[in-house]
Amino acid sequence: MKTYFEYKPTVELRSLIDCYWYFCPTCEVASNPHKVIPDNRVDILFVENDHKKEVLFSGPMSKPLMATDRKIFGIRLKPEFTFGLFETPLSDFKDTCTNLELFFHDEEILSQIYQENDSLKFKIKALDQYFLNRLPKIKKDSDARIIKATSMLELGYSLNQFKELTSISEQHIRRLFKKHVGISPKKYEKISRFQRAKKYLKSKMETNWADIAVHNNYYDQSHFIADCKELTNSTPVEYFI
Repeated sequence: MKTYFEYKPTVELRSLIDCYWYFCPTCEVASNPHKVIPDNRVDILFVENDHKKEVLFSGPMSKPLMATDRKIFGIRLKPEFTFGLFETPLSDFKDTCTNLELFFHDEEILSQIYQENDSLKFKIKALDQYFLNRLPKIKKDSDARIIKATSMLELGYSLNQFKELTSISEQHIRRLFKKHVGISPKKYEKISRFQRAKKYLKSKMETNWADIAVHNNYYDQSHFIADCKELTNSTPVEYFI
């Protein structure tokens, strides 16, 4: 068994931070891998394992990965706002988990905040204050076009609909996504659609793949199954049931 909790940041930070989260295997010696699938988010991870503590950055994911069970406190960030935090294109971290100290000058500050506050409540309060102090620069360095695009895709609009509402060329959109999001706009659209399908499935008493496909803008049931295999390495039956 495992323990997982999520905690919302202060209201002013919810454009940047999805949540703080805590994961702990109930048996500390457990090391069974578990599957993590793409969710169009990036994470700062405070990892404890074998009396060693690390601060890592988990970049944008385009494919599933297997993660070993360790005690982790995480900060789940919306990638479109994080260029102003790291000042590095997120495509540099695609499908990787990197030591934060290698590229982020405030890694020591975050480590100190995490280690000096014993309870999760006080860790979160101190981290909220840190990000509030950084928020003006983060917003200044963000790109309104990317924010609009990611928001529309997550709400269920298609990439074509976004392009129809703007004068941005497809090539320029790809460049902006590479810098600010780390994956292509088509991959972002695909992951957003699959995450909506997951939420839709949780609200249903019965599993009907055709119904899920229709309500989440898939061409047909086969399209949904193909995306599920790509993003989870499993069939819908294997992944959801």
